[in-house]
Amino acid sequence: MFLGVISELDCVVVYFFTNNLLTGARYYFTESHSNDNDYIYDYNSMKELLTKKYGEPTTDDDWWKDDLYI
Repeated sequence: MFLGVISELDCVVVYFFTNNLLTGARYYFTESHSNDNDYIYDYNSMKELLTKKYGEPTTDDDWWKDDLYI
C-alpha cells in the first residue's frame, strides 16, 4: 500500500498478491471537495480515461445516479 496520484487525483494504491503473484489492485481516491458534484466529475473523468484505455465497461453504472448529482 502506498500514496499515489492518478490523473492529478490523490489516492491510496493497494496491491494484492497471492503466492507472490499480483491478483488484484484497489485505488482509493482521497481528494476532498466542498461541492459534492466534484466527486461526480472526478468519477466521470476517471471512467472516461479507463474507457479510452480498456474499452467500454461491461456493466451499467447508471443505477446510482440521482437528479441532485447529475
